[in-house]
Parts: sequence; structure tokens; C-alpha cells
Amino acid sequence: MWHLTDEDLKQKLSYVSFLNLIRNKRMLPDVSDFKEYKQTEEKLFSDLIEPKEDLLHLPDGKTLRRLVTTHPNGLIFAYEDVSDKLAAERTINELLTVCKNILDNMVEAVLVFAPSGHLKYFNEAYATLFEADAVKLQNLPNISEVLEMQKPFFTKIQNWDNLEKHIFKYIFETPAPFKLERDDGVVLEVTPSVLADETVMVSFVKARG
Repeated sequence: MWHLTDEDLKQKLSYVSFLNLIRNKRMLPDVSDFKEYKQTEEKLFSDLIEPKEDLLHLPDGKTLRRLVTTHPNGLIFAYEDVSDKLAAERTINELLTVCKNILDNMVEAVLVFAPSGHLKYFNEAYATLFEADAVKLQNLPNISEVLEMQKPFFTKIQNWDNLEKHIFKYIFETPAPFKLERDDGVVLEVTPSVLADETVMVSFVKARG
């Protein structure tokens, strides 16, 4: 990891000398005051009580996860190159942002549920369609709680529990399109779609005519 030579290892470097060496190899984060940085690092040997974890962002773009813990003879430093992992997370987050932007601009009302049945995402069109409390939706309720928020639009339904069971079945157990008619006469075409990560996207569209 540090590109150390046999000659480097024979020197039995002190920790400060080791820091000097890898800094010359451009394998330490860029800091404005390297002397102060070394002093802070050296204090770990006297001040560290509990394990310390941090990230080192190197000049070449790599990121190392570092864990420092105490040992009877000093300290143990463990390093892991997490550059690819962080890059993948950034890519996923960027894709999620793009997806959310697309959903927010859709005319259709959309809900996205995790496999556990808890809400992962909703768009503004859904909140408008059901006059839903956005704060409650942001708390990521489960499917039953989401349907309970819809209940005021279906007061004519005599057996709500039965309807709720059917909705749950068509969304999670055997996903299939179905229709709902609200008290105000609006008929909604509801279409669940199972995504690659097993989340379920449910769209609501007002039926024509």
C-alpha cells in the first residue's frame, strides 16, 4: 500500500519518520501545516483511549479508511482502500438524485416502497392527489400507515380491512394493476412495478372518461 522498499523497512522507522516518508511519496492528505499535523498524530500515542476511525483523502484521489486502536506496546493502525466503494456510493447517490428529479417531474402520482413494506419515496404529485401530510410521509411509514392516510377518500367502503388486504396483495404478493374509486368519483388506475433492487414503485393515474 505504501510502496515501501526493503531499505525503508530496515530503518525501523519511528511513526513520525514514517509520516515524513509517505508524505514524500504523496500518500498523505494535503495539509497546510504538516508540522502541526505530525504533532497531532504523535499525540495519539499518549491520548488515545478508544478506537479512532477516520478517512484519509490522498492527493492521487484515493481514499483510505483508517482505524487506530491501542495495544500494550503502542498503537495498531489498520488501513483499507475504500476508493472504489465510495465511488460506487457516489454513483448510486447521483443516480438516485436523477431518479428523484424524474419522479418529481412526473404527472403520475408515485410511491416507492422497500421490500419491508416501508415507504422509501413519494413525489409531490402523490401528496397533491391525496392531500397527504408530507411530513408524515417523510417519516417513511409502512404500507398500512400510508393507506390509513388515504382512508378519508374511501369512506363509502364498508369493509376497509378487506380492501387494505387486497391492496397489499396486489402491490407486494402478486403485483398487478387494479383500480380504486374514491368518494369524489375519481377512479384511479394503480400500477405496481417491482424494480431491480426489489423495491416496488406504485403509480396512480386518474382514469379517463
